[in-house]
Amino acid sequence: AQETAPPPEAPTQRLPKHITPEAQRGIDRGLAYLARTQDRQGAWSNRGAYGEYPAAMTALAGIALLMDGNTTTQGRYAPQVDRAANFLIRCASQTGLIARGDEDSRPMYAHGFSMLFLSHLVGMMEDPIRAGQIQEILARAVQLTGRAQSDAGGWIYTPDGNSDEGSVTITQ
Repeated sequence: AQETAPPPEAPTQRLPKHITPEAQRGIDRGLAYLARTQDRQGAWSNRGAYGEYPAAMTALAGIALLMDGNTTTQGRYAPQVDRAANFLIRCASQTGLIARGDEDSRPMYAHGFSMLFLSHLVGMMEDPIRAGQIQEILARAVQLTGRAQSDAGGWIYTPDGNSDEGSVTITQ
């Protein structure tokens, strides 16, 4: 019997430094979970006992999808990024605050995380009209952040609190 050569191996994916194949599988499973659990409105919500925080959770999930190389039009999770962007755009108010009503007690978390997501996204936008819309939202959001800074230099849970707390300050 004649031996046949084994089939050629599939090209190996080049991984970033310090990312093992096992870590990459975990990242891929996490991103797939995010894709499966996004709701029809484009949001994700906290499923714990502390409230839902849909704008904050959507911004954080959206950042994870962006870091995988997705945009609103390109990448394996482009539809999810697009829906997340649309949801956060709908969360933006004329005052500059980016949050949902059910985040009233602590809207500055959603505001800060949403600014981070949208500011990353705007540089990837292919549609100049939509990019302009996001730039306007971000301009109002940054102005609100400036007005909301406490006398001590930090931020608190609401834009009119004139106090500060470390985790909220980090998000701003």
